[in-house]
Amino acid sequence: MSKVISSNASVATKLDEVARLLEDQDANPFRVAAYKRAATTIRELDRPLEEILQKEGLAGLDKLPGVGETIASIDPPDRDDRPLTDAGPSAWRE
Repeated sequence: MSKVISSNASVATKLDEVARLLEDQDANPFRVAAYKRAATTIRELDRPLEEILQKEGLAGLDKLPGVGETIASIDPPDRDDRPLTDAGPSAWRE
């Protein structure tokens, strides 16, 4: 399975950015906290997200503490300068 994904740190940084944008928009604090939790989880993983995807698919991401189905279905950036968008789970793969 081939896919496009940035490093764990890059993905975590993008999730932190989403949390900050949501805070700026006075979004639900639980939603903001969910993105922050997911960023922390991904940043602290002892293995690459790419490995999880290859071995377990999106279900593996969904099982990560603090990530869940919604955040697992976010389109990850394939470059550090590309914004994180809610494009759906197909974006985790080429």
